[in-house]
Amino acid sequence: PLGNIVTRLENSIILSNYKMTNHYRRFHFIILLAILAISYNYAFGSSAIVAGKILNYSSKKVTLEVYYTDAIWMHDNFSRQTLKTDSEGRFKFKIDNVVNVLFENKIKIGSDLYYLMVGPGDSIYIDFQMKESTDIIKFSGNGSQKNYFFSDIMKQISSKETDNNQSWLIESLNKLKSASNDYGINASDQELIQQFLLCQYYNNYAFFYANGGRYISDNEPKPISDGDINLMQNFLNKTTKMDWYYLYYSALNGYMEWLDIKKVPKDLSPVEKFFFDMKLIDENFIGLKNEQLKAYHIWHLVFWKSKELRKSSQVLNYLSDYLDNCQNIRIQNGVKTMLIDNKFKI
Repeated sequence: PLGNIVTRLENSIILSNYKMTNHYRRFHFIILLAILAISYNYAFGSSAIVAGKILNYSSKKVTLEVYYTDAIWMHDNFSRQTLKTDSEGRFKFKIDNVVNVLFENKIKIGSDLYYLMVGPGDSIYIDFQMKESTDIIKFSGNGSQKNYFFSDIMKQISSKETDNNQSWLIESLNKLKSASNDYGINASDQELIQQFLLCQYYNNYAFFYANGGRYISDNEPKPISDGDINLMQNFLNKTTKMDWYYLYYSALNGYMEWLDIKKVPKDLSPVEKFFFDMKLIDENFIGLKNEQLKAYHIWHLVFWKSKELRKSSQVLNYLSDYLDNCQNIRIQNGVKTMLIDNKFKI
């Protein structure tokens, strides 16, 4: 495919009977190099650097855990790097093949844990001053400012201090606005974090539906209003910043559960339910979201290990057709690998 891109570019630039000067040859070469770089980054991502210095922590272990938070069917196992600080407490990690923003990353220093948001091309430097009463952390470098807010909010989410309910969402969005003014978080990162918070919030609905209308932490059912569903539907249909993020599809699945409750006939077999869900997806989503959400349901099919679904010739034929017609190569390869690894005969 890359060769075709280059060929088309050459055909558009090298006109018949046109003699290129050395100047134009150089210009042509620079354009080709730029296209090669863009194509490589799109396919394989780019690297990111996480470095820093820890006061009074020389020659001791530091661990960086990187979580690739792409949708489940593309999900790589997290990577772990461990090294020792130098004599001045400095360390440096390189993360390769960063295609999308990585939200759920952790730095471990002794028994202490810190969270980081890292994007393609980021070069983040962290200055740690670890004290008994409180830690002082300063961020600098390209892509670092967002972590003044994100590190704290991720710690809150991971500690289960909140149900990520509506009051939590409003409070968090207000804090993001203040942090953006205080630390100069750029508009693109602000939007990403805002949509990350919305994914956390709407993912809570997915838990709600999966538990028969009960929040996990509650004893009594809580009704969800049509207004809330409309807001959720609007977010899931319009957002493009997060359509690779696995919690986005967990929230989408919550919405699908709501559609099921409204529309699904009773007493469907697993095979009938599978095809009913695929039909609902076709009725409500098109393009990339359609392919991604179907992949999410195929992952569920694999996860639940239903013998009836595995042995159904209808389901296996559907899976083969899905792979043949899938337009996104990365999704196609991820789903195919997932099915083959789990011994599906497709």
